[in-house]
Parts: sequence; C-alpha cells; structure tokens
Amino acid sequence: MDTENPTICVIGSGYVGLTVGAVMADFGYTVVSVDSDEAKTAHLQRGTLPIFEPGLDELIQKNAAQGRLAFTTDIQGAIRRADIIFIAVGTPSTPEGRVDTGAVEAVARSIGQYVNGPKLVVIKSTVPTGTTERVTRAIAEELARRREGGGHATTEDNAPSAVPADCDVEVASCPEFLRESTALQDFLHPSRVVVGVNSPRAAEVIRRLYAKVNAPFFVTTPINAELIKYTSNAMLALKISFINEIASFCELVGADVQEVARGVALDHRIGPSYLLAGVGFGGSCFPKDTRALDWAAQDLGLEMPIVQAITEVNERQKRGVVHKLRGLLGTLAGTRVAVLGLSYKPNTDDIRDAPSLTVVRDLLAESASVVAYDPQAMRHFRQVFPQTTFTADPYEAVEEAGAAVLLTEWQEFRDLDMARVRRLMRRPVFLDGRNIFDPAAMRALGFQYASIGRV
Repeated sequence: MDTENPTICVIGSGYVGLTVGAVMADFGYTVVSVDSDEAKTAHLQRGTLPIFEPGLDELIQKNAAQGRLAFTTDIQGAIRRADIIFIAVGTPSTPEGRVDTGAVEAVARSIGQYVNGPKLVVIKSTVPTGTTERVTRAIAEELARRREGGGHATTEDNAPSAVPADCDVEVASCPEFLRESTALQDFLHPSRVVVGVNSPRAAEVIRRLYAKVNAPFFVTTPINAELIKYTSNAMLALKISFINEIASFCELVGADVQEVARGVALDHRIGPSYLLAGVGFGGSCFPKDTRALDWAAQDLGLEMPIVQAITEVNERQKRGVVHKLRGLLGTLAGTRVAVLGLSYKPNTDDIRDAPSLTVVRDLLAESASVVAYDPQAMRHFRQVFPQTTFTADPYEAVEEAGAAVLLTEWQEFRDLDMARVRRLMRRPVFLDGRNIFDPAAMRALGFQYASIGRV
C-alpha cells in the first residue's frame, strides 16, 4: 500500500462521498468515486451534480479536468486500484427508525471479494456502534471464502483470483461532521477530525491524508468514534428542541425567545449555536441519528427519555404550524396558503425530514390550497406532493393568498419587499416560522403577524 501518495477510492456519491472525493482530489491525490447508480454516475462524468451544495460543482469540475478525480460504476476496478477505500454510502432509517446498514455491509463484501493487496478501509458513513467490527469481519469472511476456493472473478479472463499473501485489510472509523450548505468549509476547517483505529499505523496514514486540515486530530477506538458521531448530533438536536420548548413557554407568558436565547448564550458554557427557535429541524442527520440512538438504546434494554423527547418536541413543533394558522384564520378549508421555503435549511435542495413535508401534508388534510416556492428544492418536493402548485418566485406564490408561512430562512426571503407582499396578499396573515422579520415592523405594514416564541 502506497501511504506516501495513495490512490483513493470513495464508494458512494452523496453529500459526504462527493465532498470527501472532491477535497481529497484537490489535495493532490488521485481519487476514483464509485456509485452503483449508472444515471447518477453518467451525470457526474459530464460534470452535473445530483445535489446542490455551494462550491462543490466547481471543485469537482476543476479536479476532473485536471485528471485527479474520476467517476465510475466499476467497484471491482476501483477497489483493486486503490490504497485507501472510503465507505460513504447511505445508512437510511428503517420504517421504525433503526439504521439500515445494508449498503455498508454490501460494500464490505465487495471489498473482501475484490481486494488484491493491503488496504486501509475508512468508514465515513454514519453507522451504529460495532459496525467497524462487523465490516472487518465481513471482509475477513469473504477473504476466507476465496482462500478456500470459492473465490470471486476479479481477473480479465474471469477466473477466480487468488488472495495475495500480503492481503492485509484494516478498517477504521472516521465520521464526518459536514453540514449541508457549508460542506466544503466544514471539511477544510472542522472543529476536529475524529479517527477510530485499531493500530497506530492506520492513525498515521489518516493523519497524513488530513495534513492540510488544520484541526485537532482525535484518535480513539472505532466504537468510540462511532458513538461520538451520534452523541454530537443528538446534543445539537437537543439544543434546538430545548429552545423550542422555551419558545412555547415564552408565548404563554409574553416573553421573547430571541432575547432569552441571547442572554443565555452569553454563558460561554452554553454559547449561541443551535439556539434559534423555529418550526423544527430536519435533514439527513439530526432526525435519523436521534431516532437511531434511541432504538439502539432500547435494543440494549436502556431507556433514554431525553433522547426520546428530542424527537417528540421536534415533531410537535412541525405540527404546531398548522395549529397556529388555524388560530389566525379560523378555518383553512379553501384557503390559498403560500409556503415559502421547502428545503430543511437554506442553501441546500435537501427535503429529507424537512418541516415543509409535515406542514404541507397537514395543510392539504385541512383542505387548504398550497402554493409553494423554494430557490432549489421544488423539483424534489414535486415528487412527494404533486398536488402542490409551484411558482417561479415568492411574489407569485403570495399573490391572492389568504395566508403565508415561511419555513426556510433563505436570503432571498430576507430580502423580500414586504410592503409588496402585503399588497399582493388577499388576506395579510403571515406566519414567520424562522423569526427572520421584526414583529413591530411587520404589523406596521398591516400584517397579521405571528412567529415562534415572540408576541
């Protein structure tokens, strides 16, 4: 294995896989990105990304043009060519909320079937505790099967390949802490690089890979690294759910949650991050990882009521939007409601577990007419709610609306001419689900205005 100038294989071309591959290529390494989706891979080969992530398309196009980054569906060839293999495939939730690690396990089997020499396998996917050990075991089982004569066709003449004597494969956990919309910045300037390894040699190889990343390098065991990822996301989700509970309290007593949060944040032990009250969190990490941690605990016979409450409060926050609108309007039946923002956060097109999914579902259940606008996420949302009307801009969305609800704090919405919005609406009811507007200014414009945790 070349540890000085390794060739890297990244399996999985989602947010994490594409970011890892693009940045590693920009560091000067030769990177092959593998995905089983032929259509997605063909788009990537043409320089078209399947996701919206600021700056990522330019970085991928630059490194592909310079020959350092390539995309393929040939997992066999990529594994054999690589010195270091990153696993960055999805680990979605099962219907009940557990983690489906099937894709990770399938990759592990493929590595065992095709590996042709010493490799370091680095798990980037968010995985339950014990997954690194299970991946190691799966690879070893496939290698043993090949040694026993039931090998896998990995040679050009389709003959079963022999297992080289030096076929030493080590597996490490290196969880990623990227945030969608700031993925490149987060990769290059993280708060820490967490590495779970079973040997100092593997830690040193990964340390060299990350030499251009200026951040604390934290080396621990694989199981600790796996749990650090889940604990971090649950802790951040907890802060959001807690400030949303305080927001509900503020509404009952006439306090302002933003002022409360500012005062609390001055305590350096707490800080201001993730203390923004709103309609709840979404995305591919916080909801999924919180549910997964809860299920993992239950499987061990452990009750984690705080973790359970994170999810319960967040779901209540999403459902509360329509409850608030009903209180403002009396009835939603037949009302044209403009929904501004569909992605779970600004500067991404991701709608996974987005509050908009719950809000629109509840609006339609109340027989409201939903008209929506989002700068990036409408193409995804249309697949889920085709009965929603989509517009070319936010002003068209609010025209003749009986109510408007803002769910995503895109800069485009912050820059709206609210006097124009007021003139276009049939009834100026505005629910600000992200607290981006000043209540007094909105009421001065003639809006019947409501927000979260402010009166």
